[in-house]
Amino acid sequence: MRYYSTGNNSVKIPFREAVINGIAEDGGLYLPADIPLVPSAFFRNMSEMSLSDIAYVVLSTFTGDEISSEKLKEIITAVTNYPIPVVSLAGSNLFSAELFHGPSGSSKDLGVGFMAEFFSIFFNQSTDNKVTILTYSHSDYGLSVAKAFSKSGKFKVIIVYPKGRITPDLRYRLLNSGTNIIPVEVRGSAADCLAMMRSTLIDETLRENIILTSANSINISSLLPLVIQYFYIMAKMVEDGADPDSIVISVPCGSLANLSAVLIANQMGLPIKRIVAAYPETSDVTPINSIRVEDLLKTSKTPVSSVTITEDDINTTRNLLKDNYGYEATDHSCLSAAALLKDMRSDEYGAFMATSDPIVKENPMEFQERHESISPTYNALKRIILNNTNYIK
Repeated sequence: MRYYSTGNNSVKIPFREAVINGIAEDGGLYLPADIPLVPSAFFRNMSEMSLSDIAYVVLSTFTGDEISSEKLKEIITAVTNYPIPVVSLAGSNLFSAELFHGPSGSSKDLGVGFMAEFFSIFFNQSTDNKVTILTYSHSDYGLSVAKAFSKSGKFKVIIVYPKGRITPDLRYRLLNSGTNIIPVEVRGSAADCLAMMRSTLIDETLRENIILTSANSINISSLLPLVIQYFYIMAKMVEDGADPDSIVISVPCGSLANLSAVLIANQMGLPIKRIVAAYPETSDVTPINSIRVEDLLKTSKTPVSSVTITEDDINTTRNLLKDNYGYEATDHSCLSAAALLKDMRSDEYGAFMATSDPIVKENPMEFQERHESISPTYNALKRIILNNTNYIK
């Protein structure tokens, strides 16, 4: 399998190189050059397959011969060691895909878990030096990255987040991660953080002297594993009686990683009837995967509905799920659910993404202030990287 940059589709590179680069030199993001169709026999047997079985079929398509079958199966076993319940809401055609049962309690754990395993393989092959990983988070993504990489001395992880934009609980957990995790608070907006990151990742001086990559869904190795979950969700829905020709899937749209992944799954042959894209009413940043979505929509044959969700919609949906089905859901989970309820027809079966656990876990009161606080400038972030990275190629 070869991968092209959305900035220049004439250059095709192997999966390993796309993973190591993170972002292309031209600033583009990587996508598969040719998305292959999964054999029809796979869909006939899919409802009887486990998550790991489905993961192998999907990921082997994208990695080709760059990872041996034995190693890929080993990785899949290590990462898919937690359940992804697809809960049927009683007396309805609604399903909740609970994506929050992983190691960090984040819906990002599947993609990040595979990314960490791919990094361990590919960077071991490329260098004996340590690697600096740069990632952005205003949600639980950073926590998922911290959990996946905190025990690996090979990786130094710099997590950038906007001041005042993450919850106290999340901030506590980031600041108390492993010693190789460096939280960096930016006195600016989410857009500032992403602009700083993009400038850093394409800085020629840094790329020539430091082994630097990204760990957001910018990195193709974090995005592609999300494709697995849509095959699995549909398989569980069909197993529970859903009509395979009438399935609608609703995805939350923040970074647009989920929308990118479900579009790829659909182009691999997953017979989704319609895709619902759930957008929050307010957003101060252009989604980092928007350019990927633009490219994927050019060849998509499945209708995609864009639904904007307000705070009132979320509150109404939370109450409806609890009162009608006895189902508890967080605000973020209700983003996807609200869009589905607005757009789904009576003869369809729909799944929404439950992205966070409604049960709040208590943290100890002791608080460790271990972080950097910087101005929203590229040079400030570059200084942090250089101060914490003395590993030269």
